[in-house]
Amino acid sequence: MVILLKFIEIFLWPWFLILPSTIAFKVVCLLSRGLGFFITISPFRKTVTRSLQLTYKLDNPTAKKLSKTFLYKMSRYIFEIISLRQLSAKNVHKLVSYKGLNHLDKALISKKGAILVILHAGNWEMTISSLAQYGYPVNAAIKDNGKDPVITFTSKNRTKNKVKLLNTERNDIFIKAIRALKRGEIFVIAADTGARESDRNLEVNILGGKALVATGWATMALKTKTPVFAFHAHTTGPLSKYQATINPPLYPEEYKNEQELIEAIMPIFEKYLLEHKTEWFLPLSEYETKRAFQTGT
Repeated sequence: MVILLKFIEIFLWPWFLILPSTIAFKVVCLLSRGLGFFITISPFRKTVTRSLQLTYKLDNPTAKKLSKTFLYKMSRYIFEIISLRQLSAKNVHKLVSYKGLNHLDKALISKKGAILVILHAGNWEMTISSLAQYGYPVNAAIKDNGKDPVITFTSKNRTKNKVKLLNTERNDIFIKAIRALKRGEIFVIAADTGARESDRNLEVNILGGKALVATGWATMALKTKTPVFAFHAHTTGPLSKYQATINPPLYPEEYKNEQELIEAIMPIFEKYLLEHKTEWFLPLSEYETKRAFQTGT
């Protein structure tokens, strides 16, 4: 996989040498349609169709039709993520608009810090990098055991775009995240990963099924009394325009435990996913899709 990513990077790099970066980035988006086309005519489309059926409880014809849009969009996201470090802060700002940024500003002004809970959806790499490029103090959780070259590859984009990385494979991540919050900074963590690798998880209802969710971020919020924000994004145009939404805060003081806090945030993400079915990366893997919605095993 990393060989493919590096090949694409080498292929795309000259465009940023001969064209202004914003124009080159649009060219990149157009070129990604070539990859999207080949994937849509490959057997992989059937796999994605099954994953979409399982995720959104769709019939086969609906899921098959949706899979084409989904695969073109995922191809574009891959090309964008690879090219992200070629863009300046000014250019990134042109690609992302925000709704609800005032909610985040209010929390940071009060020096309480903020926990941004995301999904691997809506090109989170672009939108989180944009926040950091705007000058917000962003710390993001990653899982890097040093053995996955894809993680190493994508981490270059994150650090170049001023995102501080906190590794969940280290025992001190909880301490480092709390210190960042106490400094009035932002801690970003994904709600759709890590549940099966952790003994700290619980079962929630989402998308008409049940899924396991890791409780680490909820425990941290309750311990530090830090406001929690559901953060998500979606495309608003054919050439890399994103609408990022920071929902109103959830205050941990209003919830008795992790279960209540997590159950409060899940409907926000469920509404987002149902309105934007082609944004979530999960259906790219039938194995991970089955695993996500398989509880009690």
